Amino acid sequence: MKKKLLCVALSAVLALSMAGCGLFGVKNDAPVPENAPSKAPSEDTTKSEEAKTDEPAKEQEKKPFTNDGIILVNPYRYNMTSLYVFNEDGSLADTYDLEPISEKLKESENESYTYLTYCDGIFFFSGYKYEDGDSYKKLVAYDSATDEITDVIYWGSDNIYDVEAYDGKLTCSLSTSDYSSWTVKCFEKEENSLTFREASPKYSDIYDQVSTYNVTNIERGCSMEHFLDKNGGFIASEGDKYYLVNADGSIEELTYLQDNFYSLQGNSKYACFTEHDDSYKTMGTFCMDLSTGEKKKLSDLSVITMGFENGIFYFAEKEDTEFNVFDLTIKSYNTATDELNTLFEKKTVPATEMFESVVTGFTLSDNKVFYTDIDEGKAKIYCADLADGKVSNETCTDLVTQTFTPYDYGTVEYRTVASYCPNCGIPLTQAYAETFVLDSKYSEHADEINASLKEHSDNFLAEYESPKESWLGEDEMNNCEGHQEYPDQYDMTDTDQVENVGIIDDHYLFIDTTGYWYGGGAHGMPSRGQHLFDLTTGKELNLTDFYKGTLEDYKALVAQKTKEDYESYASKGEVSPYFAENSQEVYDTAYESVQLDMNVYFREDGIIYYFYPYEMGSYADGFRDIFISYKDLLGRDNL
Repeated sequence: MKKKLLCVALSAVLALSMAGCGLFGVKNDAPVPENAPSKAPSEDTTKSEEAKTDEPAKEQEKKPFTNDGIILVNPYRYNMTSLYVFNEDGSLADTYDLEPISEKLKESENESYTYLTYCDGIFFFSGYKYEDGDSYKKLVAYDSATDEITDVIYWGSDNIYDVEAYDGKLTCSLSTSDYSSWTVKCFEKEENSLTFREASPKYSDIYDQVSTYNVTNIERGCSMEHFLDKNGGFIASEGDKYYLVNADGSIEELTYLQDNFYSLQGNSKYACFTEHDDSYKTMGTFCMDLSTGEKKKLSDLSVITMGFENGIFYFAEKEDTEFNVFDLTIKSYNTATDELNTLFEKKTVPATEMFESVVTGFTLSDNKVFYTDIDEGKAKIYCADLADGKVSNETCTDLVTQTFTPYDYGTVEYRTVASYCPNCGIPLTQAYAETFVLDSKYSEHADEINASLKEHSDNFLAEYESPKESWLGEDEMNNCEGHQEYPDQYDMTDTDQVENVGIIDDHYLFIDTTGYWYGGGAHGMPSRGQHLFDLTTGKELNLTDFYKGTLEDYKALVAQKTKEDYESYASKGEVSPYFAENSQEVYDTAYESVQLDMNVYFREDGIIYYFYPYEMGSYADGFRDIFISYKDLLGRDNL
């Protein structure tokens, strides 16, 4: 059972599951909660100062070096910036700011650290560095009480995952760099010392027996030891055959399972998964009785799997209602009672980065469930009682994990348009636009500003109200066979979304927008923009309304700042993201690319000039942002 990258990706991205084993999280740019206490390493002292809640909940008795009695909640989608520790009764015990710890662990600029788990005031991070053409990883522990740092597993080529403090030990899985084999390691912590000594895993014989098998259904954040204890076995494959590996060491071939499923969750009795046909078209999501092969269809859709706990499968149906607009229905299926329950029904909220309510941060314990939802433009943590796969007594904790700034200054509306092939009905163009609506309390000219913003959206959508014959060509416009076989390749899509709103010097309103155009191929193209308005006049402004210098001077200024950015990578010992091989080449490329009144964000203390992907670096490296202060640009400290 080779623990290949595909399986890790399915487990970590598709499964999105943690089911009572610690953290849930997938990467995010969410800020540190604005109204919660935090614990982080002190910048001025050698020891960390613990900043607890004003009235911390009573600490519940638990075994040494386990997370019994607490629930770890990471309510983010794209990265883990803060950790919330709750007691079993749903009360908040502590919060921690993880970013300062991550920075503190760095011994060089080419290292990065990602939070894995927590126990008894000790944080565990995975380290990564790329050096001399090779990747290295390690497992490191940080003691928040003493500021001490120690390596549990030193730099090596093995991948480290499924890390959890469980049953008095730190347990993790390791695989070779090519995922051809894997094993499990356990470590015992010495009392009163940040020292970890390797201990024998409970199921070491099983791991040795199936070390080359491909394991598909381990929950994110749950160690293999814990998974086997609570589920009695796991599903694995070798070649095109699937097996049930039981905790007692026996292995049974599962002749009913075929190689046409993904996002699998379950235990030794049931397996829940989404199934596809030979053309990878979704056939639905099913729950299979592993003893008989009998399947029950739970949904017609490919679902987001959220957890499998105590024989209950939690998942979300995400159904598109318009282009870039969806409904979320969160459900549970009880394998013991054959009950399928709807727990929550949520809709898209514009200007929230397509935030998936409830799914984001979904964390299960024996009798509680934690999740995030949008309330007045903010993502907040919610808690509810959980019994037999049903929720009750939903409570908002008022812990804010992310603020969507457009709702600080007004509201956001959205519209969609589409055009279709007149013969086969396949979409040929689809577009989605969000429009910010300013609250009148911020300007007497709010109506004028809002009319201007609506006009921008109207113009954007008008481009996609009819098929783009100039893009497809006449033959492809009428190629219904191709439309139906490859609908995504014939469907030009574009979005214009409100990302960030703010006011500069109590005078200027800015609205940042982001978008993504796709017209077939491996990937599309991201876009950016900004609208700037004078709140005292309602007039929309551009850079040339402030900058009175020459175009040549402006190009030279941006090129020089870009050159300095390029040189900063060498000074920090980091790999440059630029295509250019020397400073002069960077300067010349930037100088030729720069134009006035384009690619600019206005900020409180300066502008950000941004280059699109491929202009200065690869697509994967994204936009290249260059900051220029108003002092350098305008000769003054503010706009």
